[in-house]
Amino acid sequence: MWLRKKRSAKLRTVVVEMGYLVQKGAVPQDYEDFKRMLTSLWFDLYGRGGNSSCSSAFEHVFVGEIKGPGQGENEFYLEEAKGNVDYQGYIFPRRRGESPDSETQLLTVQFEWPGVLKSVSSTLIGVSPEFEVALYTLCFFVGGEDNRVDIGPYSVNIKCYRLGNNKIGSAFPIAEN
Repeated sequence: MWLRKKRSAKLRTVVVEMGYLVQKGAVPQDYEDFKRMLTSLWFDLYGRGGNSSCSSAFEHVFVGEIKGPGQGENEFYLEEAKGNVDYQGYIFPRRRGESPDSETQLLTVQFEWPGVLKSVSSTLIGVSPEFEVALYTLCFFVGGEDNRVDIGPYSVNIKCYRLGNNKIGSAFPIAEN
């Protein structure tokens, strides 16, 4: 039930990009077909790591994987609370002409989880999941693996890995200097 409500809310928000994607010929013009396509893109289960139908793009990007380190902020928080993550510090990325402050919305962290060093991992802070879904969806449909964008004062590379032609394997920001 919760996932259905979250999915519905995110799909309503993502509609703003539909016109652009239709114009680019990346998605169908029919709104219901577009919704089905987004639902499939983000929530259909697929195999990962030899398992069948065990993960979705939404789970991998926003929640984290059950087996091993995922990107998800929620899984990272839960693992850190259990003492399973060795957080080793952060770096404020450069912003054009500004110094880091309490309004910083992009952070690069270093951590070890479980015994594997993740030397550079960037995350957006204080932005809505709807914003990230919209951004990653745009990169998937009209971008490539590397998508250099400016988000406010930040230069960011949005990495978007595909699984086949119609699935997001992973999507995440990388701070650029």
